[in-house]
Amino acid sequence: MICAACDEQTEVNPCASCDAEAFLAGAYRLESTLGTGAAATTYRAVRVEDGRTVAVKEMVMSRSRADKSKELFEREARVLRQLSHPQIPAYLDDFTVENGKMRSLCLVQEFVEGTTLAAELGVHRYTEEEVLEICAELAELLTYLHGLSPPVIHRDMKPRNVMRRSDGKLVLIDFGAVRDALKDADLGGSTVAGTFGYMAPEQFQGEASPATDLYGLGALAVALLTRREPHTMLDAHGRLNWREHAAVSAHCHATIDRLLRAEAAERPSSARAAMEAMRAPPPAVGLSDPRLLLDGPRVAVKERQHPEDDPFHQPPMRREAGDSVTPKRGALAVGGAAFTAVALALMIGIGGLVAILVAAPAPPPPPIPIPIEAPPVDVPAPPTEDLGSLIRQGWTHADSDPDEALKLFKVALALSPEHQEANLGAGYVHRKVGNPAAAKKPLCKAASGSNREIQREASALLSASGLNCAE
Repeated sequence: MICAACDEQTEVNPCASCDAEAFLAGAYRLESTLGTGAAATTYRAVRVEDGRTVAVKEMVMSRSRADKSKELFEREARVLRQLSHPQIPAYLDDFTVENGKMRSLCLVQEFVEGTTLAAELGVHRYTEEEVLEICAELAELLTYLHGLSPPVIHRDMKPRNVMRRSDGKLVLIDFGAVRDALKDADLGGSTVAGTFGYMAPEQFQGEASPATDLYGLGALAVALLTRREPHTMLDAHGRLNWREHAAVSAHCHATIDRLLRAEAAERPSSARAAMEAMRAPPPAVGLSDPRLLLDGPRVAVKERQHPEDDPFHQPPMRREAGDSVTPKRGALAVGGAAFTAVALALMIGIGGLVAILVAAPAPPPPPIPIPIEAPPVDVPAPPTEDLGSLIRQGWTHADSDPDEALKLFKVALALSPEHQEANLGAGYVHRKVGNPAAAKKPLCKAASGSNREIQREASALLSASGLNCAE
């Protein structure tokens, strides 16, 4: 087992290495590490009193560089206490542990035996049918969360946060970014939480609504279909250009693209509506179906018997007198002409029939709609006031998840290339992962800024790396 005091392996309690209590809070035996995230570690553990296997998430306060991390952790525990759903790990306990000068916050949940979709993706190529069903099942779960009062918004939908149990059911884990109201009373509207690439545009402004999770669901679908991280497919406007990386049907494209709309109001009206769209059979239509045109001009198509059941239904366009006939009416015209020709043949003979057919003008071909690409919609860049939130999140990830930290610092530098602390963070992470050449430029910028404390930190990192800004 792992000693809760010193993190060393021990076979006995007290610990053979530090002679301290090896059980966490005297109640949980830590068996193995399940994962390490930003400022927190999750363990597989056994509750001593009854032998039940549980998952324990521990955040050591000294590891956190932002007060927001503590608030998010406490909010996660508070929200999980209120949830009861078979596809969400059950809340069991939360407590604080004091160990000398160290203080830890601990959250205990039901242990889920299974595999994350991220791990599954490494050994399995998903079909579009599988991805749509995964998203439909998750949308059904989001229907429960969003139906609570106030709504519970997960804000971090991604393959790593979805597990498939041994019975095949999906389980949503890691509520560390959860928000339990449209405007959280404790944190206001400024908390930037989530994973870059899976975050809806409004998340960069600290905003979240049920539609935010639908965008994350669309990004998750893109990751499963393309086997690539979504942030690698973002264009200059912040849109996910994923189509060239996945060979899927027009129906699948339209369904996922609707989830990924930049404006929250243009996404499906609810998680239930998204679920129904994903489980709807692909329409058997021709080129004139507006679903194949996505945001292009709408044209008239035959309505379904119950158009309100179609989440993509558009009312038919009216035809005025003088418009060209539809293919159906054109077919009737041709059929009527043929019948008349046969009748005439009985009266005037084959020679006359040939003359009539040659003289008769062919009906005009029906108009074929031409898809027109919709003009790009600019996704607004995160406002400057969110720089501080991005940088705090970057420092939170800097030691435990350098890749995620670097993404956040790069977003901050895209907004303000000369920002002194963002350059310090980027240089620090580059150096930490063993890339001093990439660290030089941002560290030199940080060392030349106006904040003297940051100057000193950047200069110390440059010196320790043997880098000289003058060279």
